[in-house]
Amino acid sequence: MLLLAFVLLRENRDVQALWILLPVVLFRLLWVGFAALSHMPSATSLLFVSLINCMMIGLALNWLFAHRIGHRNRFATWLLALLVFILISVLTLVNVGFGIEAIQISILIGFTIGILMVSFALAGWICRKKFGPVRFSIWMAVWILFTTTAFIMSFAIIQTMMTSESLTTVLLDILMISLVYAGIVIVGLLPFEILLFANSFWRKRFDSIFRLKTAVVTQSVWTNQVSEPQKPADK
Repeated sequence: MLLLAFVLLRENRDVQALWILLPVVLFRLLWVGFAALSHMPSATSLLFVSLINCMMIGLALNWLFAHRIGHRNRFATWLLALLVFILISVLTLVNVGFGIEAIQISILIGFTIGILMVSFALAGWICRKKFGPVRFSIWMAVWILFTTTAFIMSFAIIQTMMTSESLTTVLLDILMISLVYAGIVIVGLLPFEILLFANSFWRKRFDSIFRLKTAVVTQSVWTNQVSEPQKPADK
C-alpha cells in the first residue's frame, strides 16, 4: 500500500515524501529493542508487531493521502481518514488469517484506531483558534491517555460485574494498563508529529487535514506563540 501511494500519487513522487518512512522504521526498531529487553513472549510480540504495522502504516498512508482526503468538511476528512485505517486493518487481518489471533488483533486494532481518531478530532477542535505544535502535541497526549483509560475502564466494569475482583485492584490495573498502552501510542505518534511540524513539505499535509494553516505558517516551529496574520494596510 505504501509503495502504491508513492507511485500512483503525483504529489508523493518527491524525495521529501520518503521522510514519512522514518517514523515507521524508527518505531519498529524501538519496539524490537523493547521486546528484547522485556523478554516478551514471542506470541505476544508478534501480536503487537501486527498492531504496530497497522497503526504506523495507517498513519503514514493518511499523511500520504492528505491532499486527497483533506481540504474538506472536517467530518468528511475524519471519515476518510478512518476509512484508510479500516482498509489497512482489513489487509492486516487477511494477512494474519483466521483464528484466535485474528480476534485478538482485531480487538487491539479497533481499540487503537478508536483512540487515535477520537484524540485527533478533539485535539484539532481544541486547537482550532489557538494553535501551536507543542500545544497540539500535549493535547494529543492528554486525549490519548483519557480515551485509553475510558475504553479500558468500560471493559473493566464489565469484567468486575462478572467476577468478584476487588474494585481497588481493578482500578490499579486500569491505571497501569492505560499508562503503558497510552505511552506506546504517544511514542509511536511523536516522530510523525516532529516530522509534520519541522518539515515544510509535510507541514502542508498537516494543514490539509486540520486546516490550521494560518497559525502554523506564522509561528516558529515547536513554540506555543502564534502570531496573527498581518492585515494589509489601508490605502
